[in-house]
Amino acid sequence: MKRLLIPLLAAIALPNAVKAEPVYLTCTMSKDNRQAEITLNEDTGTVDFVWSRTGNTFKKKGVFNQTTVVWNTGIANWTIDRTNGKVYLSSQYTDTEEGICKKSEKVKTLF
Repeated sequence: MKRLLIPLLAAIALPNAVKAEPVYLTCTMSKDNRQAEITLNEDTGTVDFVWSRTGNTFKKKGVFNQTTVVWNTGIANWTIDRTNGKVYLSSQYTDTEEGICKKSEKVKTLF
């Protein structure tokens, strides 16, 4: 009986680390249909961002909570609502822009 009980108690007592997979999004801004590919990596606390049209990229630290992901590029503040997929872009140079994000699949690669 002790042989069965000790591994069971150890399994319950030891924390199990859950590794979250990155989330891949394709986002389209309402104002001018600009598209961006965004990768949210909650484990590392980072946001990878690529403007599809220009290829401009950046990687920033993000703040992840239950309902939003927020990050700052130095020029603009970004917020993604995790409940409805809406994305908001605000900066000191323009009015707040809104868009929508949809989950996309990770591209399968050879390496």
